[in-house]
Amino acid sequence: MPGRAYNALLARAVARARQPSLGASAPTVTLSSDDQLLTYRRGAPGRRPVFVAVNVAATPRRLDLAAITAAGIAHPAHLHSTTGSLDIVDGRIELPGCAFVWIGDT
Repeated sequence: MPGRAYNALLARAVARARQPSLGASAPTVTLSSDDQLLTYRRGAPGRRPVFVAVNVAATPRRLDLAAITAAGIAHPAHLHSTTGSLDIVDGRIELPGCAFVWIGDT
């Protein structure tokens, strides 16, 4: 288990280091008011934005791709997540319970 936890933290750190929009000084704009699915956009001026979705519910949730497009991301690409992939079904992102995803633009 310690090796898995270390690898997960390392992957998160690497993904964050590659995205200036995830830096500590990057502005954050909250996009949703849903108390079970938090969505927000991080974006440093002059940098590509990152869309973040966090499902705090124990059950899976779906998120329309339109929400990501509205956040300024035309071509969604997986940056990092709980599952290790970006699962899109019928124009919606499938997010398992208690999971998150970082989405960038290609």
